[in-house]
Amino acid sequence: MFNKDEIRSAMQEMMNDVMNRGYDLLMHKPEQTQELDKLLTRAAENLSAQLGELEQIEHTSSEKEAEARYEGLSKQSQERSLELLAAIQRIERGQSNIDEFKYY
Repeated sequence: MFNKDEIRSAMQEMMNDVMNRGYDLLMHKPEQTQELDKLLTRAAENLSAQLGELEQIEHTSSEKEAEARYEGLSKQSQERSLELLAAIQRIERGQSNIDEFKYY
């Protein structure tokens, strides 16, 4: 059973991990500022959108429907976090292209 507060907390923790890794890399690779800035901005926007989506799940909907929406949002958040962490790794390795960040 999913709990709205637990999902919110998990989403925030995953994005905090992305943000912390991004800022840490920024300190070690200032030449990558443009890519990292774009990625971190998109990560913050994404978290805001996901939290907004979480708040839209109505308690008046059936429990089964709410559960399915919570599960879907949780999975989407996990996938997004992994995509962003992979992008940070590509930046760290010098394998990124700033144009790829239009998708984040």
